[in-house]
Amino acid sequence: MSGFYGNSGYVGQSMSVRAAAAYDAGESPMSKWTKVAILDAIEEVYGKEALDHCRKLSLQELRDEFLNQRGWHHSGKYFHETDFYGFNSDLENADVMALEHEKAEKVAHTSKVVWAIVGYKVWTGTRNHPRCQDNTGVATWTEKDGNAGMVKIFGEYKEFRRSSITVIRTLPGKPRKNSAIWKEVE
Repeated sequence: MSGFYGNSGYVGQSMSVRAAAAYDAGESPMSKWTKVAILDAIEEVYGKEALDHCRKLSLQELRDEFLNQRGWHHSGKYFHETDFYGFNSDLENADVMALEHEKAEKVAHTSKVVWAIVGYKVWTGTRNHPRCQDNTGVATWTEKDGNAGMVKIFGEYKEFRRSSITVIRTLPGKPRKNSAIWKEVE
């Protein structure tokens, strides 16, 4: 396919000439940056000690820390615009060594799953004639650093905000299928 509208042309039907040049320069789409590829680049630029510190980081953390968007190029048969990313080699060695410690601090956050018998209201009817029904049910939610997430009440098809329910009794864990608690909330 030859170039038109001032572009440089295409290599087959898969990518533009400039996209091919970007690959040669070490840039590629985010999907091509695997954990192994990023770790290989870390070892090459920062050395073996930095590699050992970065192995424990997740792929997303590695991408966030070490990749920069360098531009976009056309790719595919229909000239899609694809973002290209390159490895950031401008970090100081001390910053790279500190990444593992930052991750350890993030993991230190406390989170727990809470199970409880709760009271909640379900609104039915029409706008002109609304009806409110008080219900009880078994619910679960995750509290992370004391902040509760959305509450899932079994038997309901939607999630509730923690502020819109009343905790009747906290349970020690997930109740078994044939537990008496299920009959209590019917």
